[in-house]
Amino acid sequence: SSTLSNDDSPSSSQRLPASIPVLEVVKAYGSLAGSECYGRQAPPGSSCQLPLADLQKELGIAGSSSFLSETDFLEQLEALPFQWPLKPYGIDKSSSLTKTAIVNKGAETRVYMEELERRGMYDPRNPTGPLPTSLRPKLNQALNQEKMDPQAASLIFRVLSSSSSKSNPNAPPHKNNENDANVISATSLKDAFRGETMLDYYGFLNLIGTSSISWP
Repeated sequence: SSTLSNDDSPSSSQRLPASIPVLEVVKAYGSLAGSECYGRQAPPGSSCQLPLADLQKELGIAGSSSFLSETDFLEQLEALPFQWPLKPYGIDKSSSLTKTAIVNKGAETRVYMEELERRGMYDPRNPTGPLPTSLRPKLNQALNQEKMDPQAASLIFRVLSSSSSKSNPNAPPHKNNENDANVISATSLKDAFRGETMLDYYGFLNLIGTSSISWP
């Protein structure tokens, strides 16, 4: 996927947090992304790529007249099953280093390991314990039961809806939130993808803007 400038991240004038924890980005991407993985299927318990067409369908806005408010986006996001995303390897449009994720290594390995240890699922001092990768479904289950951070969801919503008003200035506000003129539409998602048909995890980071994300 193409590299997007951090200047595409929301401005401070929108009263959004200066940065959001990377775990919240993982939770959002792992909920939105599917199992499609560079022409293959991701291993069970993992997500990989995020096709634009699939995103439009799962958010229920494939039609030109469909819009999603921020409140509805958060509800949709939390209803989607989470699977920890895989770390992409390789380079776009390269014959020898073609993009793949078959190494089966999760994105944000340090965060993944910290979450396993923090939740008592893994002890690095126990040589007979389970392999960290085998605990992915268990961690997925735990994260599926947790709510998304509202500020993180709000920032992601703003990124995906940032072009809505420009694409369709006559788009009506959601009927349940008349004061909210910002909506996600099929057109705004297409604009956010910048001509790409799908994103991987790194593309999603670039979409949000790495300056808007905090790492441990």
